[in-house]
Amino acid sequence: MKLKQHKTFLLSLLLLITIGLFSFGFYVINISYYGPLEIRVQGYSSDEFRIQAKTPLHNELSFFHNDSAWYYPYQRFYAQLKIVILNAHSENANIIISGYAGQSKQVSRKVVENERIEVDLKGIQDYNFIDKVTDVFKFIIKHHLTTIGLLALVAIGFGIALLLVKLKNKILNLLIWLNENKYKTYLVFVVILISGASLMMRGQIGNLVISGNSPDQIDYHTCAVNFSKGYGFLYGGKLNDSVDYKIALEDESAKLQHELLAGVKRLDRFPAYIIITAFLYKLFGVEPRVIYIFQWILLCLFVSLLPIAGLRLWGEKGFWGSFLAMPLLLIYLNKYALIISPDLISVFLNFYVLFLFSVARQNRAFKHYVMLSFLLGLSFLFKASLMFFAVLMWADIFINAIKKNKKMFLKLLGCFILFLICWLPYNMWRVVEARQIEKNAKQLFSLVNKKSDINAINNFLNENKNGFGYYPIVFEINNEDICVYQNIIVPELENKPYPDFKILTRLNVPQRILFFAKYQLRFSSCFFMTRLYHNGTSVLEVHNEFVTDGQIHPEWMHNQNSYYNNDGLFSRPPVIRALMFYINNPRYIFLLPHYKLKFYLSENFVVLYLILLIGLLQFFNLKNDFRKRKNALDNLYLIGKALILLIIMLGTIFFKQFTYLYLILSVFIVAGSYAYYMNRGVKYMIISLLIFPVMTYGNSKYLIFFDTILFIIFGVLLIEFIKMVFRTFSFISLNK
Repeated sequence: MKLKQHKTFLLSLLLLITIGLFSFGFYVINISYYGPLEIRVQGYSSDEFRIQAKTPLHNELSFFHNDSAWYYPYQRFYAQLKIVILNAHSENANIIISGYAGQSKQVSRKVVENERIEVDLKGIQDYNFIDKVTDVFKFIIKHHLTTIGLLALVAIGFGIALLLVKLKNKILNLLIWLNENKYKTYLVFVVILISGASLMMRGQIGNLVISGNSPDQIDYHTCAVNFSKGYGFLYGGKLNDSVDYKIALEDESAKLQHELLAGVKRLDRFPAYIIITAFLYKLFGVEPRVIYIFQWILLCLFVSLLPIAGLRLWGEKGFWGSFLAMPLLLIYLNKYALIISPDLISVFLNFYVLFLFSVARQNRAFKHYVMLSFLLGLSFLFKASLMFFAVLMWADIFINAIKKNKKMFLKLLGCFILFLICWLPYNMWRVVEARQIEKNAKQLFSLVNKKSDINAINNFLNENKNGFGYYPIVFEINNEDICVYQNIIVPELENKPYPDFKILTRLNVPQRILFFAKYQLRFSSCFFMTRLYHNGTSVLEVHNEFVTDGQIHPEWMHNQNSYYNNDGLFSRPPVIRALMFYINNPRYIFLLPHYKLKFYLSENFVVLYLILLIGLLQFFNLKNDFRKRKNALDNLYLIGKALILLIIMLGTIFFKQFTYLYLILSVFIVAGSYAYYMNRGVKYMIISLLIFPVMTYGNSKYLIFFDTILFIIFGVLLIEFIKMVFRTFSFISLNK
């Protein structure tokens, strides 16, 4: 039996190798030319002749064309090339073929109407068999590296699976031992992981704020420094030349933010991170590395606690799945420890909000709802990233209370009030502050427009020096400043969609204060009780026909044919105008989310593998489903499901631009098949992951508030997959 199995295996392998070598040889022998091509026929425009070209596998090839030539500017393999002259108006046709290494070939032929001229491509380049083989391998590696890598991973995975089966008993004993001693294993792994990562981080932690890493950190850092130095709360930029802010200004926008916008009260920033950073600067001095070390410790704590949270949520699989996710998340979030920004703290808080919500839903203990409410409210003081999640969460909590436990309703209402108390007072305060700034600015410009006495204007300014959203200083303006305001500042702010802040380089301090007072009247607004300063990132800039790469596109403002310049809704709120844009252009309902999520998910390296893993799991499940089928309708459903899975997996490999679509489909599949892992909290977090970038503007770093859960789902499902492989291949024994 053993010999027979080995013979069958060897013969099958030999047959596959023979077929592969024959196919490869057939392909190489048929290659005539490799490289770009440009074909011209002297005396003829490109409309008067056609190109018929074939690959070494005899598939038709297409070309681009301009007025005089047909061309394909990229390298590919050709076997045949024919030129069809249409409506020949001369007896001779001089065909000029340009391509490889700049060489060209001229073919002179006497032609008649509609004659096909076959060109020998071998004469253009000296192309021997070895060169052909080398180029084929280079082409495969260059253009199909991902596919090769995935096939190699599948082959390696299959080989490992067979090896695991062969060593099944030993591995099972090891797994049993690990499971019985999981906490010891966990502690040893944490020590090794954190020690290794710390050694790698040691050389990366500097003592400067690098502006190029993230523009927002200039505001957070300078607000914290100024607060720690006693200059007041939320004032950003350089307020004192004698203070070393320890900033490496790598770009012009950062320099503008640090120096020219110095003194602006940043009511658009969340306060908690600034307070924590200022406290650490007060203790240790202005030392950015203290913040980096603090955030690195927080990141290590976060990834170290994941298996404990996973065990509480999903049992043993959750523990080991989170265990596998630890190093992946450490790699993914590592760079956020080295910027002055609340992002990493928000990731930490957001995950444990999700954890507490899931725990509270399991046992409905009141203490968990209290902790959940406080933690969620606290997270809103760092970043209101969970605003969509919060709406879904509270709706779920109150609906469940009404349905299942009406006695808890009043207690839960108290928890909701606790949630509001944590962040609402601050947001209300900054909105009131913003309204007062607007009121003072209106009074100031009323005096200016009435051409009031300059002394009266200066008296008003200094009586209200705390009320212009600028660091309070005693200053005077003169008639020249009023002239600059009327002739430079007003046209800049009134006649342009968004101002160019470079104008500040030409203004003195009093003129800058006038500029910013006018700017706040023209470009600031309140959203979700948050103060926003618009500078090209409003609703219309991320919801228009020019958004083809997921980023901001304000060019609609300068295009007279753009939708918003012709919608007739100039006086309506931007949200209404954006809504009407989608109603009148329904195709963008699908296109713009595609462009945005493609851009936002570009840095999450686990998404692709999560989709493939889900597909593999479902294919394994299909085997059992086919065994349970009862009628033709069941068969039809399962075949359809198999085709969808195949499209998702092949699409993910070959059409990465649709990865977000496959992610959504995969999430729905997991929600149906693995509902235990996809509890309500996880579903709400993934819904937030999909809604947040589609509704608003952001960049890839904004998604780390939500997509952390994808790493844990990947780890948990990987454990599920490993167990399924063991069950599927348990009947195989290579010793039979």
